[in-house]
Amino acid sequence: LVTEVIEGRAENWMTRANKFTPHGHHQMILPRTCWTTETLHELGGPQRLADIIGIACTVSASELAPERMHLGIHVGYLAGQNFGHQHTHLVDAQYGNGTIADADNKVVSYASDPKHQGRIVTDNGTYRAIAGGERGGMCYIVPVDNPSMSPTSLADIILKVVSLYSTRFANTASGKEGLPPEYIIGLKLANGQVGYGFFVPILNHFGFPHYFANLGEGAYILPWPHEKTAEHLLAS
Repeated sequence: LVTEVIEGRAENWMTRANKFTPHGHHQMILPRTCWTTETLHELGGPQRLADIIGIACTVSASELAPERMHLGIHVGYLAGQNFGHQHTHLVDAQYGNGTIADADNKVVSYASDPKHQGRIVTDNGTYRAIAGGERGGMCYIVPVDNPSMSPTSLADIILKVVSLYSTRFANTASGKEGLPPEYIIGLKLANGQVGYGFFVPILNHFGFPHYFANLGEGAYILPWPHEKTAEHLLAS
């Protein structure tokens, strides 16, 4: 299915099936040329990121596609990227013991809660990023007033977030000065639309409470509150 969608853009993109996966549908979208480290960190720039999102949305809109799909990008080895060539994962969504509605409502309710509006870190009028989630520095990316899907606008807000974090969370350790944090991007797709997404910068490692929380014994503990993430990102 991805191969058919990419056919008209084959000059720039190719697809590969992932054979080592628990997903029923798992394909990867790859650029035909290798990107520099800087280009990889910036996800190829606005046009190429919009291309990736557009390809994924076209696939999601097909009658042959799974009902719900997840798009995932890992940038950097600490973020789970296991080989240097840029690749975007497109998989069928698996919800474990929860439901599709559970996942959607959790993010939408969080982002629309008046108590959380001080956590908004950037907004382009179509999408906004708001600090939240189970990891320090994480933020959700949500549509504003349910707009029609726009790969260009979504690419714009993602790259605003990447740029903001690269500046405000640049490494200060000796020998690594100025290096931006590695990160993960995730998007939830259904019927050609992106319902929500998230940005996870790798700023710290999990402690033992996180793994107890995974087993239902305790709560996730953040290294700092989400208000501090927004405050730091927005500081002049």
